[in-house]
Amino acid sequence: MTPARSPRHEGGRDDTLSEPVGTRVRKLREARDWSQIELGRRAGLSNQIISRIEGDRVEPKLSSLDRIAAAFGVTTAELLSEPEPARKVAG
Repeated sequence: MTPARSPRHEGGRDDTLSEPVGTRVRKLREARDWSQIELGRRAGLSNQIISRIEGDRVEPKLSSLDRIAAAFGVTTAELLSEPEPARKVAG
């Protein structure tokens, strides 16, 4: 009997998150009106690495995610967590 393989082994990516990490990074960067160069400067990473992460062309190292999260002023866990749905204010 062959053991079950996780999504990470099947496609090379961990598909357990509903939104790819790269998409989250891009959304946070754009919300701050930063270029990839600016995020790279703040995180101490090259803009080429930022581009590859945002394009989901690489699986980022935890150390890179730590640096990106710090640049945004959030924890790595917050960077990886599901975004809270927007709440409507009664009025």
